[in-house]
Amino acid sequence: MRLLCGTLLGLSALTAFAMASPVKSAANSLAERGNDLVERNVLEPHGKDALVELYLQYGKGSQDHFMVIAKLSWNADGYFDQATSTGDVLATFDVSGTIGGQPFSGFTFLSHAADYLLLVNFIHDKNGKIQSCAPVNGYAQWLAPHNIEISPSMHHLCFVNGMQVGP
Repeated sequence: MRLLCGTLLGLSALTAFAMASPVKSAANSLAERGNDLVERNVLEPHGKDALVELYLQYGKGSQDHFMVIAKLSWNADGYFDQATSTGDVLATFDVSGTIGGQPFSGFTFLSHAADYLLLVNFIHDKNGKIQSCAPVNGYAQWLAPHNIEISPSMHHLCFVNGMQVGP
């Protein structure tokens, strides 16, 4: 009986090992289409587009923050004028201009599920390189008895295409 159990355990271990062995991946279905169409992730930046991750800290606790992720699309006129975001977040282009001699593009981010409204200016150079993100105003009120006011002085971190940029 012990020998039979040991043999069965050994066989099941070999079967599990064989099933966990690497398997050659299937060919890329896009390469086989032959119609020259390319699918891409809507948040993947192309050209001068920018994938932006903005973290806003509203309290002193390690969980007292929220994040906005969006892809900003650059236009030929020299500013970002479109945004693609994830989930229920609605991103809307508001304004472009200059602040202190620096060009900027302003966007509003609205989420009904997370319950926030946020206006952010993205300060960039004439070539589309974002140098900083500046929350202008807004509110957030999930899990809080009162609105959390968002202002330019709110602590925040901004990452563009994976690299941190100035406040």
